Amino acid sequence: MPETPIHLGVDVGTQGVRCVAWREGGIVARHTAPLRTANPQSGWATQNPEEIWAAFREAVGGTVAALGPDRSAVHGLGIDATASIFITAPDGRPLMDSILWMDVRAEEYARTIGALVGQPESAELPWSKALWLFEHRPDLFQSGNQLVEVADWLIWRLTGQPVRSYASALLKWHAASRSGLPEWAKLFPEVVELLPTRVVGVAEPVEVIQPRAAESLGLPPGQVLVAGPIIDAYAGAIGSGALQNGTMALILGSSNCELFHGHDLPRQAGLWGPFADVYGLGLDVLEAGQPSTGSVVRWVERHFGHGLPLGELDRQAAAVAPGSDGLKVFPAFQGVRSPWP
Repeated sequence: MPETPIHLGVDVGTQGVRCVAWREGGIVARHTAPLRTANPQSGWATQNPEEIWAAFREAVGGTVAALGPDRSAVHGLGIDATASIFITAPDGRPLMDSILWMDVRAEEYARTIGALVGQPESAELPWSKALWLFEHRPDLFQSGNQLVEVADWLIWRLTGQPVRSYASALLKWHAASRSGLPEWAKLFPEVVELLPTRVVGVAEPVEVIQPRAAESLGLPPGQVLVAGPIIDAYAGAIGSGALQNGTMALILGSSNCELFHGHDLPRQAGLWGPFADVYGLGLDVLEAGQPSTGSVVRWVERHFGHGLPLGELDRQAAAVAPGSDGLKVFPAFQGVRSPWP
């Protein structure tokens, strides 16, 4: 009797890379590796792509090692990640640090994109970051270089195939068609020239992992197929079971997202979307949320926690009377999503 296949799911989050091995409806192994974020200036947030790759290898390699001889049953790998971008050389070598989704240095350029879109644009989104790069790092906009997202770059390193996520193109790049581009993208040919031309949908087969990459992860060569990626919060919605008409998925992490699913959803001021058929299931999505929730908890812990564990800080916070003795806080620690992007 053939062995039951195992599939790997990898979440490349802001604070770490998490991998699980999944078989017959249950997790059979897992491993996590931390990531370091730098804040070289106020409003900036960056990560080293090679550190992301090292954490990816640690998380996946640790999961595969925990499988023992069952590693021979691994047949597929899927990736979700944040919409963080950077530019590479033609061979995929990073030429800069990754600009994280939470980086808001490109506020001025977000106003330009917002005028084209017809509603306020968040500086989190990648078009404004790409324009900032073209203005401040024109040396990187050379023929053959590639402007990539983290998930797409990891797939490139695994398979040798430069691709773009169609889900991210819809959700973050204002794509109007399967091309992965909006109609007004022609205004920025220098940016478009650097984007990978192959666009892949969620779970769409890309290619098997190349032998060298498979060996570095402890995987059998020529066997493990890599699937098209998705934005991390939307992977969470899939895992939550909320992919039904009239449901909402609440996704908590460094930021938080509320994802509303339905058919023919109307456009709503202060919300992102609606995005048509992100999952390939005929469901539209409206997105709300805040860009800094879990990351604020970590910031408070780091600067004001006096070395106490989060559980003890929770206990102390619970003892504070409602109203906090008149203290008021405006929760725009890293910009705002809803209702004022």
